[in-house]
Amino acid sequence: MKTPAEQFNEAVGRQMRAEIAAARSSIAAMARNVGIARSALDNYVTGKRAIPVPVVYAVCATLGVEPHVLVARAEERLAADGMSAIVTPLRRRTDVATPRDNAREVAFESGSTRETDTDDLYEPMQQLLRLADEFGLRVIERTGPTPGGFQPVTRTIRLAPGMSRRTARSVLAHELGHAHLGHQPTWQAGFRARQERQADEWAARRLITPAAYAAAEQLRGTHLASLAFELDVTIEIVLAFQRVLRREHLAIPA
Repeated sequence: MKTPAEQFNEAVGRQMRAEIAAARSSIAAMARNVGIARSALDNYVTGKRAIPVPVVYAVCATLGVEPHVLVARAEERLAADGMSAIVTPLRRRTDVATPRDNAREVAFESGSTRETDTDDLYEPMQQLLRLADEFGLRVIERTGPTPGGFQPVTRTIRLAPGMSRRTARSVLAHELGHAHLGHQPTWQAGFRARQERQADEWAARRLITPAAYAAAEQLRGTHLASLAFELDVTIEIVLAFQRVLRREHLAIPA
């Protein structure tokens, strides 16, 4: 049986691996960046060896994440250990969970199989679900005041049942954004709106690439609904990606 110290070390390693994945990096690339062997970093993120503090700092510096934030997320992961699950389709705008979402929840496991699902739905959704698992999140299906919500205390993402395919990806990615960015429920309208924009933009970065956006715009023009259909996301995610492009002055490939 693992000691509390070993369990905590493993939680920090898993969180570090999740942060690396969220940054669209890899264990090999991160090992090169921080100047250690890939096998060593792999042992750290899998909990096989104790993680040296300098390694934590070096990885965090590369990712742009404060070390205390990573440790805090690891503590939340440890508290919610064993509470991950799998999902299905979803509906339209998302929210940070409010106190009304604190009702008892049941972990949901999708009844869809690889044979009955479509390739274009299965793979993107499974990628997001694997990322949720890396973040130490539980994903449940339950109706609520909004199509989706993130409860930071229980590390739970709630998804409304019966959503369409492209909304499924968008809502789940949006809620993952809330989780990754460490958002907390708030009644302040301005602060809440900022969190929603940030979560949309985080989701947009994961679901759309500049090349894919350029191809969609060349094919569909600038009509938002058409772009959303082509990119297989909601209109909110398209608008978020456009904000990212404008803010970062990214050239859209021809």
